[in-house]
Amino acid sequence: MADLVQSPLVTELSLYDIVHAPGVAIDLDHIDTPGNVTGYLPADNGLEKALTGADIVVIPAGIARKPGMTRDGTPLCYTRPYLGQELTR
Repeated sequence: MADLVQSPLVTELSLYDIVHAPGVAIDLDHIDTPGNVTGYLPADNGLEKALTGADIVVIPAGIARKPGMTRDGTPLCYTRPYLGQELTR
């Protein structure tokens, strides 16, 4: 994420998450760059605000791994398509 913020091609970076996006945005906004970082939550149409005017959407999401889960484990690999489906509605 820090690489995106530091790119001269990125003038605005909008983050969306169900919990931590505003805090992460504040941390990333401290990086010395002309780009602006804003975090949005589900309340108050946060997803719509985060996607409005977006040229590129990156979804580095999933779910927090639970004990016994691996990166290639079945539960986690089914979550990413579900997130994509939910975001395109």
